[in-house]
Amino acid sequence: MISFLGEDSRFKRKDEIISKFPIVFGDYYEPFLRHGSIFFNLYNHKRVFGKAFLASQDADIARAYNAVKEQPERVQKVLAHCVAKNSATFYEAMSRQLGNPTSLIYCYRAGYPDWDKRQYVSWGKKMTQDLDCIGVCSRYLNKWCEWVRWYNWEESLMSVKENDLVFCDPQDFGCGPNGFLTDRYQWLESFLVALKGQRKCHVVMIKDEKVIVF
Repeated sequence: MISFLGEDSRFKRKDEIISKFPIVFGDYYEPFLRHGSIFFNLYNHKRVFGKAFLASQDADIARAYNAVKEQPERVQKVLAHCVAKNSATFYEAMSRQLGNPTSLIYCYRAGYPDWDKRQYVSWGKKMTQDLDCIGVCSRYLNKWCEWVRWYNWEESLMSVKENDLVFCDPQDFGCGPNGFLTDRYQWLESFLVALKGQRKCHVVMIKDEKVIVF
């Protein structure tokens, strides 16, 4: 199942990544949410779990997910307009309105974001015109997702309990060339090791494009 944001590299690796998860676990936590390619494919990979708790350090991402969850018909209608208007000029205009959930969804589908600069700078990738997935993703979110929040990643994991699963994929964790990436990863890994030890949960992390199971 492809996310309403379109396909990303994690979608292509979903079989490999989800194969590292237990078949049955408690709740699902993803504190670095973006496309949601792993979350949206848990059920069809026959994983049995409770509820999902999804968080992003990007408020625009959280708003887009909640708009799809709560107002799919409106998102679908506006996105249809964006798809029809797709052009370099239109993309540039929409990239300045990312606080609007549908603008963000369109920009994810139509261009390549530059994460170091926190900008959408490159229009022109082959864009999916699938609008029906908005409704499919909305139903999936309403069935499995307890909340999607704009949260610091540590805060988003405070409710993890025994047998829950935490999937960490901090794709833009460095936030630029001076983001002290090594220190951030060391803190993240130390936090996850402690979390696993204290809460007896499952932890899977992506680092340097490798799937790490704690």
